[in-house]
This record gives sequence, structure tokens and C-alpha cells, in this order.
Amino acid sequence: MKITLLVLTLICSTSFANQKSNSPIQPKMNVESGFLLKDISSTSLLKKLGLESSDKITHINGKKIKTLSELMSEAPNIKSLTIIRNGKAKTLNYNFEK
Repeated sequence: MKITLLVLTLICSTSFANQKSNSPIQPKMNVESGFLLKDISSTSLLKKLGLESSDKITHINGKKIKTLSELMSEAPNIKSLTIIRNGKAKTLNYNFEK
């Protein structure tokens, strides 16, 4: 699986994130800022990466993500994602071959 696919998925998914939409990634700024995932299809790349609906991406490679531009600038080099799932932080690690 190539990281390029993840980047393309994130770009497509977040292109309307600031609007009320059915996008699977929505900015959610509250107690723990991050990007809330919703309506993740069982066949989507995000699901294959171990992400689930209601997960909130808070960090990429240990760096706190506060804005969509930060998410997009870090996306090409993902080695780990820290998410909030069911109120608990969890780190997902990846090893993509280029």
C-alpha cells in the first residue's frame, strides 16, 4: 500500500471539511483538538489503516495537529497517528514502503 493513496484519500475526504457535509473527516475543535472521523466505510483505505468512525486524529508523527493545513502537510510522511478512541488515546504505527 503506498502512502500516496492515503494522501489522495485525505485530500478528497477533507476538501469540504469546513462545510457541513458527509465527509469522513471533520474538524472538531473542543477539549482535545483534532479531526473527527465519521462514516468510515468498511472497504475504505482509512478502515484498512485501522481507523474507525468516531476516532479523532490528534497527532501525526507525534506532532499535534490543529489545522487542516497541518494535517495535509504532515500526511505524505505518516509514520504514526495518535487518535482518541472511546475517550482514550491510542497510537497507530505504520511502515510504508516507497
